[in-house]
Amino acid sequence: MESGRIKKIKKSLERFAVWCCALAMAFTLLDYSFDVSKRLSNQHACRWDLVENPKNSPYVARYCQLTKDTVVLRLYDAKEENLLAERIYFEENVALVVWTPTELLYRNSTGDVILLPPTLIDRLRAKFP
Repeated sequence: MESGRIKKIKKSLERFAVWCCALAMAFTLLDYSFDVSKRLSNQHACRWDLVENPKNSPYVARYCQLTKDTVVLRLYDAKEENLLAERIYFEENVALVVWTPTELLYRNSTGDVILLPPTLIDRLRAKFP
């Protein structure tokens, strides 16, 4: 009888884990859709500024101040101008963008960087809106 109770508990825990994963995915998709709508609604008013690249690496970066508190940073292939990576930062003012040999760094509170060369995940995410 005890093993039947343990099986029920395990099954309940598995259901709970599945629901937690589903909720996490739903929140992630909602957050992503919010970012996409913000980018697309303000993109027409965006002026893309070039980030100076002193070493003339095979990459080009541009940033745009979408709104007062939103900055979009994009990394492109210098030859073909293919989008390789994109990040959105929620900052009050434009922060400093710095090139290093291994990363493109946007100095802000999160410490998020774009690795050079960009990861496969960055390249795949750049293909989505």
